[in-house]
Amino acid sequence: MSGIIRFFGYLAQSRPAEVTQQYPIFLQTVFSFLTATDPALRLIAIQTIGAVAHSEQGLRVVFDNKARNDEIMKILCNNINSSEADVKGRSLEALTLIFHSADIPSEDLSVLTRSLFSAMASNPLQILMDVSKQPFQDVHCAVLKVLRSLAKYKWAQEGMTTCPGKTNNSVLVSGLEQVHCSTLIGLSSM
Repeated sequence: MSGIIRFFGYLAQSRPAEVTQQYPIFLQTVFSFLTATDPALRLIAIQTIGAVAHSEQGLRVVFDNKARNDEIMKILCNNINSSEADVKGRSLEALTLIFHSADIPSEDLSVLTRSLFSAMASNPLQILMDVSKQPFQDVHCAVLKVLRSLAKYKWAQEGMTTCPGKTNNSVLVSGLEQVHCSTLIGLSSM
């Protein structure tokens, strides 16, 4: 089953609307796997959602139902607090891809991503900051990638300036080797 999901996920990355219209069971299966007891299926679902939602068209295909959108985002937010490193890492990667925008986001895209971000929790930015304080460099870098994706949105920039843990308009992460992570995620080119 995981091979089939990966196959359709790969196809849906380049043609999300076409694949999901021709094979509606694909996304339904992916969504059901988000809460599966089998950790391998959960990881595939998380990764697939991020991969398909990486483009604006894919984002709109994956997040076309308000109730389901809220559920998916709450699951991803809960996962970043997971003690399972794979679940945490893949969920942070998925959030990075969901909030990714190659260009300056349109107002319409900004409204959608703000809605998704708000659905995560009452204060998702604070949750990200709290997670970044965990003593693992891979977690620090993964949170920075999410913050980097969010930084293209004006609403996120405003939230970052008021979030505890920031100084001089830059987000500080406790114990972070900033130079190493900046190099890893390409912040030095921003």
